[in-house]
Amino acid sequence: MKKVSDKNIEKNLREIVETLITKEDKYKDEKLEHLSLREIDALFHELKVYQFELEMQNDELRRTQLELERIKARYFDIYDLAPEGYLIVSEKGLIIESNLTAALMFEESKHSLEKKRLSKYIAREDRGTYKDYLKQLFESKLTQECELRMVMGDRSSFWGYMKSTVAMENELSVCRMVISDITPRKTAEMKLKESEEKLTYLSTHDHLTGLYNRRYYEQQLKILDTQENLPLSIIMFDVNGLKLVNDSFGHDLGDELLNKVLSVKLKAPPSVALFNPKSCLV
Repeated sequence: MKKVSDKNIEKNLREIVETLITKEDKYKDEKLEHLSLREIDALFHELKVYQFELEMQNDELRRTQLELERIKARYFDIYDLAPEGYLIVSEKGLIIESNLTAALMFEESKHSLEKKRLSKYIAREDRGTYKDYLKQLFESKLTQECELRMVMGDRSSFWGYMKSTVAMENELSVCRMVISDITPRKTAEMKLKESEEKLTYLSTHDHLTGLYNRRYYEQQLKILDTQENLPLSIIMFDVNGLKLVNDSFGHDLGDELLNKVLSVKLKAPPSVALFNPKSCLV
């Protein structure tokens, strides 16, 4: 049997369709010949009305299309260009959807984030906290918040603040999550804490020897001087000849002598305070 090519089939179909259209037009022409002038005018009027209706529908479609484009642009500005990252995460922790900001936070594209585990972008030290956070969220169905260290594509990290709620999509529970980069705030908090600790250290320690100073001793004495701690013992001793060394050889050598005496006599004491430049309390 001879095989017929696709081109021949297409040509034959086209010829059949054109023949049918020609016959239909001929039938219409024959039908029009039997119409009166009034009937032809009425038919022409109907066609004009139909044409006008189509033009009105076309204008409405254009307006609808423009409105959809405007809404789409607004959605892009509000959702994709929001200052926070938006994520939709499944109960198993898979990323279903993200906005552009979230993708940029992790140095990924929106498409590449899909179906990846969010835990991949959580610092290893905080993955346990994230796991408990997600579990509590889906169990309680209540809004949850937490602060975690998160990682980007180049493995550098930043501090992220998560706020999540549970919603139903396609009859499945999902997590709608907002992520904010709070690295500047956390950095400021750490610097403030370091400054406070340094200030506290300087206010309670002697700058030369590193021992507790008189201020610390007086604070601790108030705390320890209670009925439960009695009897309370205090040992006080002086470094003899320190003033002579300072006057004869200078304060640098006197400071060195004081440090050497304290390092030998007071090695790992329970609590030692420098009461004045030449007296110590144990």
